Amino acid sequence: MPPHATVSDCPPGLRARISRIDAPREQIKHLLALGVRPGSEFTILHKRGQAAVLSLDGGRLAIGPDIAATLIIQPPDGAPQPAVAAGGNLVPC
Repeated sequence: MPPHATVSDCPPGLRARISRIDAPREQIKHLLALGVRPGSEFTILHKRGQAAVLSLDGGRLAIGPDIAATLIIQPPDGAPQPAVAAGGNLVPC
């Protein structure tokens, strides 16, 4: 996974953990109310462009591209990660 990867950067099927939310305070408060917080683990179920559907805490959450770009992620401990094409090169995500 590239440093400072976001949900926008990664493919469906990826399991990851939110390391931080890089958004305005009101947007962070809204995400926290939905259960999206640093340390939360999730799986990207589907993507359409930069928008995504996440499996999070036993539920599903659809997020738009603006939110997906604010969720800075890291791999969960010990989880294998798929490769994703970035600029024509294969890099781990």
